[in-house]
Amino acid sequence: MPTLASQTLASIPGTPPDLLNPPKGDPFCPRNQYALKIDLDHKPPFFKVSDTHYAATWLLHPEAPQVDPPAEIKRRWAKFKAMKRG
Repeated sequence: MPTLASQTLASIPGTPPDLLNPPKGDPFCPRNQYALKIDLDHKPPFFKVSDTHYAATWLLHPEAPQVDPPAEIKRRWAKFKAMKRG
């Protein structure tokens, strides 16, 4: 996830999905290191992350396995929580 302070932009491995003939399930599943088996067959619904943000990922489903998110996500989540507190 780039930011205004980002010095580099990491690329996503693989090729984008064919939008004229989209695959079954989550079209980004083959390119996602955090993809779950369900992603192969079912497109994830949107889950509310905050009042202004939704994310389409099975990892936010209550029955999903707990996955350790990347360090940058943890840093941003901590910053967001601190902003909400005060």
